[in-house]
Order: sequence, then structure tokens, then C-alpha cells
Amino acid sequence: MFWRRISAHRALAAHNSGRWTGVHVLHRRSPRRPSPCAVPGQFPEPVYREPESAWWEAQEEGGPVTVVVLSDGDAAGVLDGLAGLAEGRLLLVVGWADADTLITGLARLLPRRRMMVLPAHHGEDWLRGNAAIVAGSLLDGVLPILVTHTAALHAIAADLSGRLHADRVLRVQHTPFGAGLLPVWRRRESLHPYVEM
Repeated sequence: MFWRRISAHRALAAHNSGRWTGVHVLHRRSPRRPSPCAVPGQFPEPVYREPESAWWEAQEEGGPVTVVVLSDGDAAGVLDGLAGLAEGRLLLVVGWADADTLITGLARLLPRRRMMVLPAHHGEDWLRGNAAIVAGSLLDGVLPILVTHTAALHAIAADLSGRLHADRVLRVQHTPFGAGLLPVWRRRESLHPYVEM
């Protein structure tokens, strides 16, 4: 029985010996041969195309983002200034002591503006989970108010301004004539990565 199989296999191999001339069968002892399907010569260099300037202009930017840091006792003096800034994309970081004053005052001054109050904590875990929520609310036109402990105000404002690519950070400055919003940091205008020099 075994000899019949071997002789049948040899007969089949002898019958098909001329059919597969272009196929290289590799044996264990034979060196590897190049594939007959390989195209000789060099491949042409790939062409990288950059988007046209009209494509960049058509992308939504949503306007500048302003981050305002309010320490305890600062909210009541700058409510009118905050209401004026709230026409754009504004993010407020406030301490627990002034949260009620700020929320009720802005609700009175901006009755049609939607607000979102979110408790904030300093740390990478909180940022990873909530930075996208804050960015989405800014794009939707919602005014996010982050309430946190006074010790973490500046750290949270710095982390979020970096994550959201904020254009400026403001804080309250007290003068003999009242309180005002002072710019602490402003983003420099940078060249677009595809601008030719």
C-alpha cells in the first residue's frame, strides 16, 4: 500500500514536470532565491503633499481660550469683567469659598449662557479623565467653572492651559481703585509648521 502511494506521487510529479516553470520551489538544502515576481530596478521616490493653505483656513479653531484664576474673595469684584470675557471661550478656575458667589453672579449677568460646574483635583489622573470634557464644553459654547481647593488653583490652571492650548491666563489684581484682571501669561504667536521661511 505504501509503495503504491509513492509510485502514484512520482507519476504525478513526472506528468506535471513542465507546467510550473516560473515557480521556484525552495528545498531545505538550496539557498534562497529571489522571487520571480520582484520588479527589477528602483521604486520611484514617494511624493509627500502638504495641504493647501485654503485647507488650513477652513479648519475650525473656535477662537482664543482664556483661563481666569480666582482666589478666595476675588469673584465679587470682577463679575462685570468676567461677564464681558464670557462672550468668547472662557474657563474659570475658582476656590471653594467663592464658588457660590461666582455662579449666582454669572447666572444673573448671563441668563442665556449655559454653565458647567466641575470639581477639580490636581493630578494626572484627573486631567486625563476631564480635560476632554472641558475642551468639549468650550467648543459647545458652555462656560466651564472648575471648583477646587485654594492650594491647587494655580497648578490646575497651568495644567489645563497647557492641555487646552490657552491663549492667555488672567488673575485678579487689587488696586486702591478696585479689582481688575491682570494677564499673567500670554501665548506667543508662532509660525505655522508649514510656513516657508
